[in-house]
Amino acid sequence: MPPQASLVPDWIVDDAEVLTTQEEYELVELLMAFYERTTVELVGVTIERLHGQPVVAFTETLFDEWDLGSRQTNNGIMVLLALEERQVHITHGSGMALQLPQNRLDSIMVAMAKRFGDGEISAGFKTGFTEIMAVAETVTWTVDYASLSAVAADSMRAAGRIVSTDAVITGFDDDHAIISDSDGISATLRLPLDTPMLAVDDLLGVHARVLRIVPLELIALSVEVDVPF
Repeated sequence: MPPQASLVPDWIVDDAEVLTTQEEYELVELLMAFYERTTVELVGVTIERLHGQPVVAFTETLFDEWDLGSRQTNNGIMVLLALEERQVHITHGSGMALQLPQNRLDSIMVAMAKRFGDGEISAGFKTGFTEIMAVAETVTWTVDYASLSAVAADSMRAAGRIVSTDAVITGFDDDHAIISDSDGISATLRLPLDTPMLAVDDLLGVHARVLRIVPLELIALSVEVDVPF
């Protein structure tokens, strides 16, 4: 049985037992309040050791098993501390890719590692959580539009907001898909790196953030293939 299998999902899972009851309570309250404000599922995990696994693989496997984040916005985030290896890693759903690029994650992890290295475990988590929250709260996580036509009609306010609609792939441009909805409105769609192979005429259920209006460009938060109009 992989070591991840023994970990039960929660806001804070202190498997290494390095947090006091009060510290754990305060972190849980922080994360629950954040979820209520944003719908972003941010969790923290401590483990005693990685059992020979790379920290990235361990964290991503656990993240996938827990299925964090909304299925529409893919906005789950996990922060994991491996005590014996003195390693920290942050992983997140594709919906956070624009807000938390790797260089930003690296900066947050360095700040957390410094506190962890000083034995300040709770403070280390608070440091990381605070920075992540500040980033995630700068954007909306509600679905504001049900069609590309609605996005185009609200062009003065649409940038940065989320559209959820059905569309068909009409072509490709490098790593972007060209999509069109039932009203004939077209857009360029940036796809997550882990998106399965797609083809022209594939029907999609698209949940995406609007990057710009002219020309209309979106970044996918999640994609469901073969969803009929």
